Amino acid sequence: MRQKLQHDAIPVLYDEAESNNDKDSNRIQGALSLARQASTESEALTLKGTIDGEGRDYLIRSMFLIASIRVGIKQQADHERIAKLILLSKKDPGNSSAIWRQTKAALLALKKDKTLPARLIRRSMKLLPITLKNIETSPRSPRTCSGPSVRATSTAR
Repeated sequence: MRQKLQHDAIPVLYDEAESNNDKDSNRIQGALSLARQASTESEALTLKGTIDGEGRDYLIRSMFLIASIRVGIKQQADHERIAKLILLSKKDPGNSSAIWRQTKAALLALKKDKTLPARLIRRSMKLLPITLKNIETSPRSPRTCSGPSVRATSTAR
């Protein structure tokens, strides 16, 4: 993944992130480690050696969406950084209507929050230098990272 992302801030979608065996678990933990590094607000580079003796450096600023049936988070740092979305079972809808009422009320409260637009603009302006830097270092055309090549590079450490 590092080799594909390099210094770009393109989003990463990692589907089927199941850890059914030790090899899978190591691969997933590598992806979570990369996501953890990307979420750190630091200019520190990740340095990796190569077979030809030339080093490579990476500064990943991507957002990660990792999908799996079972949550494979092991480290506390990951629990604190990752938002988990849990789907309700079709077989056991429970109190889904009550949950929807709560969600709807929270969304309506956001709509009524008169300070929200100013806060969003203030945050956007605060992050403008980082956004401009990301635009400068981003590729001019989007890359696609799908298929077997992603699987092959996702195991690289």
